[in-house]
Amino acid sequence: MCVSLLSWSASVRPGPRRYAPCHERPPGPADPRTGACSDVPPTQEYRNVVYHCPMPRPMTTSPVTRTPRRSAVTLGLGTLGLSAAVVTSLAGCAAESGTAAAPSSSRTATTSSSASPEPATAAAARAVVALVAERLDTAPEVAAAKYHSGQPVEDAARERTVLDTARTAAERDHVDPDWVEAVFADQIEASKQAQTALLDEWTRHPDRAPAEAPDLTTTVRPTLDRITTELVSGLARLQEVRDAPSCARDLRRAATAVHVSDAPVQQALPTAIEHLCAAGPGH
Repeated sequence: MCVSLLSWSASVRPGPRRYAPCHERPPGPADPRTGACSDVPPTQEYRNVVYHCPMPRPMTTSPVTRTPRRSAVTLGLGTLGLSAAVVTSLAGCAAESGTAAAPSSSRTATTSSSASPEPATAAAARAVVALVAERLDTAPEVAAAKYHSGQPVEDAARERTVLDTARTAAERDHVDPDWVEAVFADQIEASKQAQTALLDEWTRHPDRAPAEAPDLTTTVRPTLDRITTELVSGLARLQEVRDAPSCARDLRRAATAVHVSDAPVQQALPTAIEHLCAAGPGH
């Protein structure tokens, strides 16, 4: 028979206590739901007897934490909001970067615009030096003709004709005629230098001399006439930038890169470009 909770509580009285094993303990109070005696007494003591019984621990199950649907939705929306904020922030940074880069682009454009004479000078110098080298490259043929004919390198009448033709073309193309005449005088002098060097070599080494003499009238002079016209046109473009600080530098680079046929021609090239730039190629 179960001991009521009231009787169990009232059984504890003042006085000496004795101890007993757990199996001697009376049954606990009845469970109001089932009527069965409880295995868990309210105390370990009944009628001044202390029973050595371990208090059983009720079985507990860790509650499963469930995220409410509303919280999950809120979390998802929060994540989306954070992503949108990040995208917006990045877009703002990109816009600011683009805005900040605009002055830089403007400065770059301004710098490129201010530096435009250098590329123009380089292009004009390359074009003129190419024509100068092509003209000077006819010196071996002229020297070969004079080697077989015995004519001297100096030909004042022919030189005067070349200078007058160049001056007339300069006036027609609105180029400084005095400058053009000085440039063509350099071409004549450079050609004579190359011819003299070649004739000296052939005199010392006849086996290196050309076997035949070319016809200057049909081969060389038409080429020289064409180059005269093209060179004056090239000088018209170079005239606009020949005072630029980079002219001499671009001229030297163009002369270094150009290809000619013989070493004496290469050695005479500095003479041919002497007056192309206002400062001269050596500055």
